[in-house]
Amino acid sequence: MGNPIVEALTNQQIPQQNLNSVSEMASQIQNASDPQSAMLALAARNQNVRNALEYVNKNGGSAKAAFYNLANAQGVNPNDILSILNR
Repeated sequence: MGNPIVEALTNQQIPQQNLNSVSEMASQIQNASDPQSAMLALAARNQNVRNALEYVNKNGGSAKAAFYNLANAQGVNPNDILSILNR
């Protein structure tokens, strides 16, 4: 049996609306004149973002490193997830 996260992404079991929401949030942050403030404002409104920021801060402050560490700890190849999301 494969990884359930990768299978869900591949089989599009995750609603497109959720993926669009994540993409929209990322775009807002990337296009902000002050991305750090934009991220903090988003975290103030969204518990999931707040939890993610707390996880990143507890794991050295690098979002990329935290993502890779969490994926690897869960037995998921982070590059598989990234390739699916970048389609």
